[in-house]
Amino acid sequence: MDLKTALELILSPDQTQQKAAERALADSLGSDFVPTIARLTELAKTSDVSDTVRQSAAMAFKNTLTSKDASEKLRKQQMWLMMPNDAKDFVKKNLLETLLTDGPGLGRAIAQCVTAVALCGNVAVEWPDLIPTLSQLVMEQKNISKQSALEAIGYICEEITTDVLSPYSGTIVTAIMNGMQKEEPNIDVRLAAATAFQNAMDFFKPHFAQPQERDYMMTVTCEATQAADPRMKTAALQCMVRIVQLYYRFMEPYMAPALLPISCQAMTNTDSDEVVLQGIEFWSSLCELEIDLKNDIDEDEVYFGFVQKNLSLVTPYLLQWLTRQADSDEEEWIPSKAAHVCLTLLSECVEDEIAPAVVPYIAQNIQNPDWHYRDAACVAFGCILDGPDPKKLMPMVNEAYDVVMSMMADESMQVRDSAAWVIQRMCEFIGTGNTMRADRFANTLQILRQNLNSSPGVALNVCWALTTLARTSYESANTTPGGEVQATRIPPSTALSPVFPDLINELFQVGFRGDSMHNNLRTAAFEAVNQLMLHSPQDCYPSVQKTAVQIYQYIAGALTQDNSMDAAKRAHFGDYCQHWLVILNTILKRLEPADRAQIRATVYDICTRTLDLYRNQHSFQAEPEALICLTTLMDLDPKEFSACLDGLHPYITLALTSYNEHTIVNAALSLVSGICHNYEASVIRLVPSFVEHVIRLISQLNDPSGLVKPRAVCTLGDIALSMGSLYAPYAVMSFECLRNIVIPQDVDVWMSLVESVLEACVGLAQCLETQRDGLKATYTDDVRTMMRAYASFIVPLIVSASEQLSLISDGCVQNCAIMMSILCQMFGREMLPMVDKQEFFNLLQKGKAQKGTKTRTLCSITLKELQKLKTSNGSGDAVSR
Repeated sequence: MDLKTALELILSPDQTQQKAAERALADSLGSDFVPTIARLTELAKTSDVSDTVRQSAAMAFKNTLTSKDASEKLRKQQMWLMMPNDAKDFVKKNLLETLLTDGPGLGRAIAQCVTAVALCGNVAVEWPDLIPTLSQLVMEQKNISKQSALEAIGYICEEITTDVLSPYSGTIVTAIMNGMQKEEPNIDVRLAAATAFQNAMDFFKPHFAQPQERDYMMTVTCEATQAADPRMKTAALQCMVRIVQLYYRFMEPYMAPALLPISCQAMTNTDSDEVVLQGIEFWSSLCELEIDLKNDIDEDEVYFGFVQKNLSLVTPYLLQWLTRQADSDEEEWIPSKAAHVCLTLLSECVEDEIAPAVVPYIAQNIQNPDWHYRDAACVAFGCILDGPDPKKLMPMVNEAYDVVMSMMADESMQVRDSAAWVIQRMCEFIGTGNTMRADRFANTLQILRQNLNSSPGVALNVCWALTTLARTSYESANTTPGGEVQATRIPPSTALSPVFPDLINELFQVGFRGDSMHNNLRTAAFEAVNQLMLHSPQDCYPSVQKTAVQIYQYIAGALTQDNSMDAAKRAHFGDYCQHWLVILNTILKRLEPADRAQIRATVYDICTRTLDLYRNQHSFQAEPEALICLTTLMDLDPKEFSACLDGLHPYITLALTSYNEHTIVNAALSLVSGICHNYEASVIRLVPSFVEHVIRLISQLNDPSGLVKPRAVCTLGDIALSMGSLYAPYAVMSFECLRNIVIPQDVDVWMSLVESVLEACVGLAQCLETQRDGLKATYTDDVRTMMRAYASFIVPLIVSASEQLSLISDGCVQNCAIMMSILCQMFGREMLPMVDKQEFFNLLQKGKAQKGTKTRTLCSITLKELQKLKTSNGSGDAVSR
């Protein structure tokens, strides 16, 4: 089958023809890679073949260079990079010429092909004239070609890091503004430019810092919000939101004359919910930004208080949208829901000032004959419970108490639903300290219990209210007259004690309701049981014991019926088993050792039987919860649990190799860390298997979202730290594994990996010590030789962490300081050129300013060591510069 025929059949509805076409394409790429991809671009370019062939050729070309699997994608990109330069130039020329096509669908597909090539290596080196060429196409071409070029720029900016594209930022911003300006007659071109603007905005910091360039970009953006097409309005408003998020410090001159009226205008739009949503999103984003600025004020940051200054102007629009409840799918995001979220953020941002802006509306509408207004007033009251000082809020809560409680009997289901949610919010205040009279507490509890049988939406909020009461009543019972909470003490009794057993039974009944799968009601009911177990006082201990027996009987009964279950029934019982095992795990921590000993064997049995079902492909989907229960059993009673370790090993291996089930893998990794921590050298027999499977996870698992690898890397460090010198034979393979981790494109995932790798490196380095005297450690010459080879990969990791001070955790700062200290002790002045960096100084200074004593101490010690190295090196430039 020739290539053209294969492309014609690859989208065929006939499965046999489609499979044959896919095989033919794969065989052609396998045997003649370079000629095949060159031919694909020729077929995409020529107008002598059908649109189907051209689209298929573009799709096939893109798939030749990309993959969802990170390692496979890297392999494909390496194949491109190894192609002869003349072949690569031929392909690039074809792609750029095809961008001039008249078909928007094909143009978009070719834009994706161009991006796929740009992602192979450094675009500034591999294809240095790409961005200038695309920008030139935007400036010179019209309609489809201009749109395709802008789409290519947008895709590239979305995928490639800032440092690579920074040299082209001026060219990119010129092209995007040209396509987005109001003079551009083609709306699709403007939309493509707006999308590219959002994707490229991170690169434009130098341009936003220049007043003239900033004014131009703000003018184009604001003018675009006035377009007649609602799609363009929405896209421009999204750009406006992004600008404020990234360049807040420059926004003061634009707020009053432009941003405020434009966002308010968007919130009054009656033709497009998408436009309204973006107007509300503007203020939600601004609230989040200013909340962060207030909580973590930096001397280099500015705070304008835009939300506070414009509160009286913005709030009426949000309150108006609260009344526009729609009988729509509950998952659909509509303006009334967005207004709900935004009003909550406003309250958190302006704190006490929210009450005068909202309370008059509540008072006016809380008993309005129209249920839409009653519901809006009720929701508004719940939204403002987060911001004000609790002492100032309590009189308002007390005043509204009777009205809100009466709304639980409202004729409108939506009003009852909202009232239940508000009661849950009020319980945060009601259950704390001595702020609620006993009769009100009893009345609240009675109304909540009466409504457990209401509709799923109402019952859901009732369950969450009971969850809150379980916690707050426990804290109240543990609070001294002076206001101090005794966190480790189990109180003799709480306000829930008289109804505790009945409440447990009622919540189980809710969990077993036939409609409990709606609105996540089942999850809420069992979580309420879980919180009651967690916050059970001494006089309710018999109920905890009874619930433990009840739970493991439920699970055992479900496991016994496995052979008679079909897939649907197994999924049904599996969902219950997940919730039951979570509750059982909490109960294990609450039971006295003697009582826990009586059920230990039973719990171990039901957990391993759950894992057996997974091994036999009859999964209850409760494996992570079973592994967590086993970890808890081990942590609570390590001596008694030690006899189970060898029997548990096959289950751990099974879980660690469940590559497509990240929750199972993570639970198994936690169990491995716990085993090594609890038993140290006594489990050295298990270490070869643990290391093999953990390294395989790190090196081979495709994990672009960072759900597994960071945990796996930490586990590797935990094993090393627990085994001490016994881990030395595995040190080289561990360091090699860490050094070869593929950098993910997502910055947050990368930073999570950086933190994990640094933690693992600390564990590995410490296991290589031959002796430790206080803060000083000694190392053999062989260890120094090995570590010298890996210092060149560890130091850049510390640099990466140092460059993202706002993203890294306190623990990461500690590990950076420890690792720098270790390297300095190992190599002395030899390390000075590598560690004498301003970024390291900034990181250590941040650590010295932290509240945690450990972080301050470690950073101070490392600064002193660097100072000593510089002094001994004869440098007059001190580290404390």
